[in-house]
Parts: sequence; structure tokens; C-alpha cells
Amino acid sequence: MKTFVFAVSFAMFVSSTVHAQSITLPADVPSAVTPMPTPRIGLAPYVFLIAGQAADLATTVDNYRRGYTESNPLYGTQPSLGRIATVKAVETASLVVLVQVFERSGHPKLAKFMSYFGAVGGAVPAVINLRVGRN
Repeated sequence: MKTFVFAVSFAMFVSSTVHAQSITLPADVPSAVTPMPTPRIGLAPYVFLIAGQAADLATTVDNYRRGYTESNPLYGTQPSLGRIATVKAVETASLVVLVQVFERSGHPKLAKFMSYFGAVGGAVPAVINLRVGRN
């Protein structure tokens, strides 16, 4: 009995699917829905992000050359200038990719927030580095 019910249900499903696929649409009905264009955030958030991170790198390198030590645990205890530049470049590139992913996936507000957050995340340490280096 279960096999019979399954067979009848399957036959009804297959026949209804075939029938639904053979329906022709009127000429005024579009064949596909056009997606909404993805809003772009422009170039300014990327410029601010890269500038903030570059400011942090420049002031860190300047203070490091003056004899100050780095307190960022990502760099290690006695990092070389190459390591500092590499870690900062990877960090900045990762933030840029993250902002692009948010932008392209239809989240422009989140993309802008992340870019400005990354810019401030570089600018604040740069200001701190300037204050420390000038004392």
C-alpha cells in the first residue's frame, strides 16, 4: 500500500512539473527579473583607509628609528622594519578586501563603516606615535 501511494504521489508530482514547464508566458511578461544595481561607495573611503594605515606605518617606522620599541603584539618583541611594513601591508590589504566584499555584496553602509573604522584605527595610533616621538 505504501509503495502504491508513493508511486501515485510521484506520478502526480512529475506530471504537474512537466505541465508547469510547458506554460508559455504572454509577450508583455519579462522572462527574467533584472537585479538591482549594486550601490558603490566611491573612492574616498578607500583613500581614507589607506591613508590612515599609512600614517600609522610612517610614524611607527619614524619612532622605531629613534630608538622606541613597538608595543603591537603582532610585530613581536624586536621586529625589523621589513616585518613592520609587511604586517601593516597585509593588515591594510585585508581591510581593503573586506570593504570590497561588503561593497559588492550589497552592503555599502557596512563597507563605508569598515573603511572609516580602519582609517581611524590607523590614524589614532599615528597621533599617539607623534606625541610619543615628540616628547
